[in-house]
Amino acid sequence: MEFRFYWGRKVISIEPWSSKIILNNGKKIPYDSLLIATGAKPLLLNIPGVNLNGVFYLRSIKDIEAIERYINSVKSVVIIGGGLIGIKTAIALQKRGLDVTVIELQNRILPQVLDLIASLIITEILYKKGIKIITNTSVISIEGKNKRVEYVRLLTGGRISCEMVIICIGVRPNVDFLSGSGIKINQGIIANKYLQTNISNVYVAGDVAEVYDLLLKKHSLHPIWPAATEQGRIAGYNMCGIKTFYPGTIISNAFRIENLYIISAGIIEPPDNQEYKSIVVYDKKRQIYKKVVIKKDKPVGMIFVNDISGAGSIIKAIKQAQPIDISETDLYYSKLSKIFKNFIL
Repeated sequence: MEFRFYWGRKVISIEPWSSKIILNNGKKIPYDSLLIATGAKPLLLNIPGVNLNGVFYLRSIKDIEAIERYINSVKSVVIIGGGLIGIKTAIALQKRGLDVTVIELQNRILPQVLDLIASLIITEILYKKGIKIITNTSVISIEGKNKRVEYVRLLTGGRISCEMVIICIGVRPNVDFLSGSGIKINQGIIANKYLQTNISNVYVAGDVAEVYDLLLKKHSLHPIWPAATEQGRIAGYNMCGIKTFYPGTIISNAFRIENLYIISAGIIEPPDNQEYKSIVVYDKKRQIYKKVVIKKDKPVGMIFVNDISGAGSIIKAIKQAQPIDISETDLYYSKLSKIFKNFIL
């Protein structure tokens, strides 16, 4: 098998009817099977001032290098977006000596991965480091003079002085080049249980893929590294003729904020009805927070902060819809032998 790598080239379109991809230099390359793993790109913010000097997205190594050069001439930065990328960026810049403010539209930081209590634990850590957090508002304009950032204006009134703005408001799949290809797209490229698209010899994996969600019972995006690696492996098997089933996944995140390890998965804020209940333990002094969300007798979501022992088994039980019998004491001490019924860990 011959391996070819096309450095500095971009696929601008695909012709499934002829099994060819077209590069930006006009070259057409035939394929027997094709994997689309184009990932996602940051959402763009459509407000006045986004083109001022000192406004950045995090899209590529070039962006990082540009930010690295720019921070040498500034003392303060506003980060728009309090998700994982925004918070990680805030911590990194604070360590470089910058005055950092994070603006988050929702009522808490990390709203997609943590509930209010878990988010407040992280917020307290950031406050102690000197990072300012402003929630329940958004930036409506970026203002400046001589084409350089001077401040941002908030929806709730007032403004925050800064010399740099970094926009971290989420991502969307890279699918623009597929226009006219006939490949079925919703938000991302829709994948079947073998990670095929609606074109039988075209497969998809990673942030660009829209796959079956085991909890939502429908296709959705899962832009997380563990899902991407598993999808890539299974897509590769199927492209080689080794029929392999992809069962679907759930949203899950594992990360670290300073010295705290955090894992969350599934439904972290259940609907307010009798089908759901939450088993919660919270040791504020030790900064330990554990929450398992149960629907009927089956786990559907979890958050573990600072003590993540047993988190993997809970996630496995969520994916396999295994019933559990759990108390606050069992959860606090991670007594998994008491938690699972008829479940092989």
